[in-house]
Amino acid sequence: MRNRLLGTIAAVATGAAWGATPVRAEPPPPVPIGVVGGMSAGGIDPVPAQGPAGPAYGGAPGVDPSALFPGGGPMGPMGPVGPYGPGMGGPGMGGPGMGGPGMGGMPGYPPGYNGDQMWAPPFTKGSLATDSTTTRTAPRLWVDTDYLLWFAKAQPVAIPFVTSGAPGGGGIPGSVGTTTLYSNSDLGFNVSSGFRVTAGYFKDDDRRFGYYASGFATEWKSDSFYATSDGTGQPLLARPFADASNGNATNVLLVSFPTVATGNVHVYASNQTWGVEGGPMLNLFRSCPDSCWQWNVNGMLGFRFAQLHETLETDQSTTLIGNATAPFDGKLYGAGTNIGVTDSFDTLNRFYGGQGALNIETQYKRFIFSFTGKIALGVMHETVDINGYSTLLTASTMSTVPGGLFANGTNIGKYSHDEFAVIPEVNGKIGYAWTSWLSTTVGYSFMYFSRVVRPTDQYSSSVNPAFVPTSPSYGTGAAAPVPNQLFTQSSYWLQGVTFGVNLRY
Repeated sequence: MRNRLLGTIAAVATGAAWGATPVRAEPPPPVPIGVVGGMSAGGIDPVPAQGPAGPAYGGAPGVDPSALFPGGGPMGPMGPVGPYGPGMGGPGMGGPGMGGPGMGGMPGYPPGYNGDQMWAPPFTKGSLATDSTTTRTAPRLWVDTDYLLWFAKAQPVAIPFVTSGAPGGGGIPGSVGTTTLYSNSDLGFNVSSGFRVTAGYFKDDDRRFGYYASGFATEWKSDSFYATSDGTGQPLLARPFADASNGNATNVLLVSFPTVATGNVHVYASNQTWGVEGGPMLNLFRSCPDSCWQWNVNGMLGFRFAQLHETLETDQSTTLIGNATAPFDGKLYGAGTNIGVTDSFDTLNRFYGGQGALNIETQYKRFIFSFTGKIALGVMHETVDINGYSTLLTASTMSTVPGGLFANGTNIGKYSHDEFAVIPEVNGKIGYAWTSWLSTTVGYSFMYFSRVVRPTDQYSSSVNPAFVPTSPSYGTGAAAPVPNQLFTQSSYWLQGVTFGVNLRY
């Protein structure tokens, strides 16, 4: 009896100690399911419960588990074993915060789908540059295509190509009744179509180092004029020039003249420009993809090639009628004779140089604003090809001799020359991003060539008739000084609007 009383006192004291101390201690070892309390050292019957039945895990009798383990409660049936060990996220975890018995109120982590632990994907190299919350940011590969509607600088004209007027005035500019048929101003080409393709590629995951290439071309744009007389020689058609043998007084080469000759004249000019460029590229700045305004700045260095090709050709055909005669190669020919005169000027400008460029692009939501500035320094290789000839056709004779009117023995030939040149270029665009990989733009472009040769600059309006096969003084006239116009320099520009479709990947 004494032993049993002492055991009861000890058990009660032990329970009070568990409930009173603020320091958590390990619970006693578990007992078989259904046994309340603990076994005595001698293996006698279990001690009766001193209050509400204890939990099934074998905790201290008479003590509420929630008081021992704040935020937790008794553990329910054990769920399936998770991938990280028993009780780590499987069903059956009891109480908020996973604070079941023996876990001391540990803060809980909500399970993921299907009982798996939730985790955030790691930040990988370059992920900041590739993720975008709106449209496009830091593509690895891009292609921009533009349709061009550009204007080119007109060729300067020093003297009219073709005139007409009363027979008394002879078609000489300044005479009463004389009018200019072509051209009263510089020789222009109006608007021309073209295309431009620009592509780039960043080779590293950070989108910092890469390469770019670009090319553009305009169509062959031409401007032409054609005039002809009727069978009687009406109207008078003439080609003016300055007569070097007569103090550069204005004179004309007749194409048609009433009752004397019928004829026609054709003036044809053409123009085409194209170029390519490419080199390494470095991203200088890129804003975070979640910024309201997304900025991207790229610097480029590389090589640039550009070509300007222009031609100017004048052809005339004159047939003598009635009792008229005309000289050709020092001889006179009569009615029925056809005389042709051709002048051809061909200029080719090819630029080779190094280039630096800066591209700044910003995007607000789906709206895109872009600016690109370029400057290239190098050599302009200039080629001038001058050709002229006159033809004779009679019932029994066909003959061709060198020399036309402006292209004659004083300048016929092919010549080359090099000049230092600068090509700056600016491009501005505004656009709209339809998807993360597709956008459209409209913009303006301006390109400038500091030094070029152009056909109308390569000959002088001053002509020595002694070098013109259709002149009466051909081969006999005294030599007269004629200005040398070869490689007269000019500037050239292209400008206009662009319409683009851009792809990003």
